[in-house]
Amino acid sequence: MSISPYSPQTTCSILLDALIYRTRKQTIENDTDTLRRLGTSSGEIDDKLAKLMDAAAAAYRGGANPNPIVGSVEVMKHSFRDQTPVRCIYCDFKMPQPRIVTFRNIATGEEITLHEMSFHLLWLHHYFGTPQTAHRTDPAKLFRVLST
Repeated sequence: MSISPYSPQTTCSILLDALIYRTRKQTIENDTDTLRRLGTSSGEIDDKLAKLMDAAAAAYRGGANPNPIVGSVEVMKHSFRDQTPVRCIYCDFKMPQPRIVTFRNIATGEEITLHEMSFHLLWLHHYFGTPQTAHRTDPAKLFRVLST
């Protein structure tokens, strides 16, 4: 049995795709506006995260503090892995057991926890996720935590 292009199943699928696209587009626009108001961009946040993770990785390799402090940010890498595999909505990249990392601004005490998929979305797609997803990263909170 073939589905007509005008069937209810096709119409629902088209409407759902349009709704998801509109939600993502609106979220990206809202996040861009938020970052602009804060005087930063997703590229600058990507750079801060990359430098922070590089410095933390060097500290881990050197056998230093398991929770290295870089500038005013403490990096707490959780040893457990999320047991639920996740797949990227953009490039179909699959993470079988993603890691979780928490950043804490030692000056303010504010923390943010990022799932490994959050890093993937930020670094490769400059996307913070939609509000309905588990891997959503609040750009304003991330900016505050990473600010030195």
